[in-house]
Amino acid sequence: MLDFEKFVENSRNNPKKLVFLKIDSFRRVGILFSEEKTEKFNNISFSPQEQILYKKINNLKEKLKKKNDQISEKESMINSYSKSFSWRITKPLRFISRIMKKILFNYYIFIILKSNIHFKITFQNIKAYNLLKESDFLFDQEFYISQYPSVKKFKFSPLIHYMYYGYNEGKFPNKNFSENYQYNKINDMNPLVYAVLFDKNIKNEVEYRRLKAGKNISFFKRIYREILFKRNLKISIKVPAQDEKSAFFWGDYHFALSLKKEFEKKNYKTDIVFRENWNKKDNSDVVLVLRGLFEYKTNPNQINLMWNISHPDLITAKEYNTYDHVFIASEVFTKKLKKILKIPVTSLLQCTDNNIFYPNFSKKYKHELLFVGNSRGIFRQIIKDLVPTKRELGLYGRDWDTFLPKSVLSGDYIPNNELNKAYSSCKILLNDHWEDMGKNGFISNRIFDGLACKAFIISDKIQGIGILKDSIVVYKNPENLKELIEYYINNEEERLEKARLGQKIVLNNHTFEKRVEKILEVIADLNESK
Repeated sequence: MLDFEKFVENSRNNPKKLVFLKIDSFRRVGILFSEEKTEKFNNISFSPQEQILYKKINNLKEKLKKKNDQISEKESMINSYSKSFSWRITKPLRFISRIMKKILFNYYIFIILKSNIHFKITFQNIKAYNLLKESDFLFDQEFYISQYPSVKKFKFSPLIHYMYYGYNEGKFPNKNFSENYQYNKINDMNPLVYAVLFDKNIKNEVEYRRLKAGKNISFFKRIYREILFKRNLKISIKVPAQDEKSAFFWGDYHFALSLKKEFEKKNYKTDIVFRENWNKKDNSDVVLVLRGLFEYKTNPNQINLMWNISHPDLITAKEYNTYDHVFIASEVFTKKLKKILKIPVTSLLQCTDNNIFYPNFSKKYKHELLFVGNSRGIFRQIIKDLVPTKRELGLYGRDWDTFLPKSVLSGDYIPNNELNKAYSSCKILLNDHWEDMGKNGFISNRIFDGLACKAFIISDKIQGIGILKDSIVVYKNPENLKELIEYYINNEEERLEKARLGQKIVLNNHTFEKRVEKILEVIADLNESK
């Protein structure tokens, strides 16, 4: 009989695997997968049961070897097929075949069985499914399965379960979900389907994420756009935000996103460059600097454009003259600069993205008065002139605790894709300007965004506001501010009429589409002359 302990001790240095086979509760036998060790223990007698097990192991080893040989042979065949000309040329057909299988399996078979579904809703669901399956911020599959384990038994994907059953059962598609789509209940539509197909904010977010992931356009369309991009100049937008992490708190970054979108609609490849990368190598043909707090050193080998949207007091005539063309977000200040600068100057006011800013009422942001903005380390004048007030105030922003109790604050931050809800849902939107911007006629972009949402706005005094005619109400002093608030709170029709007029003016004249058309005209002229 084999001495098991001795067997193990003599086998410690063997690099091969030692397998223990349990024969019964008292005895074990160890077999080494090594020819050398097998020969060494040949003279040791095994019990009949152990001999049978040993033979079985040898037989299994032989079968395993045969299977491995077969696998190797198949792999070599696959490799030869994959390198063949016929395999490569039929790749598009296989791709189409896979797509069709997914469509047939995931959509049509399931949907056809649901004979009570209307064709229009069916196609809406198919379109929404394609967008939702790549938008984990809308439908979180892991969250959905963990919250509702019974979904695992469902034959199709968890997303299909939610689209046809889950939302009717009150299940949540993600941990941050809140059913704000009250109008969907009227249309009897799944809130996620409605959001991804009809909510402009959500559609823009999905489009931006798909664009970032390179999934926004088809293969052939991508090739077509690449050809157009190569024919057109490449544009680089320099933003003052330090990096991508901090960018979401900078209005200039969201401004740049809308610019990029409009440039790329016209087939100009466009990149957004944060301040930390300003001095790195830039292969773009055109640099557009959104000039606010920080100076940028221009490169004479590129077309250099400045769009001065704020803080004109920080910029010298010498800096302006390093650019090929300067756009100024003020008609008043443009007239001053034309007299002293050597380079062309054009008035180009701030504007709005009407795909993001549009009327979109939400109970969450229903306030009598609304102000959105950080304190910037100062007690901003319009809030200083307002408080205390008997009217309900929604105040959103950071660093206000130095000047006001926390109980006055409604929140630290409103995401850019929710600002339209805030602007649309208040009775009066309050606006102010930095002192140098007000003095030089730099109209805040909040005014354009607010008017696009059909908001009624009261602002501090600013030169050049006449371009918006009578749609904006300007206050003179604290007493006048409170009088105007009371008057327009109590005269709703007059308030709404001004809001309607303001929206019409902005959408007809002050959108990013209009601004990009003007910038491209200037780029074309400069490109011909350089």
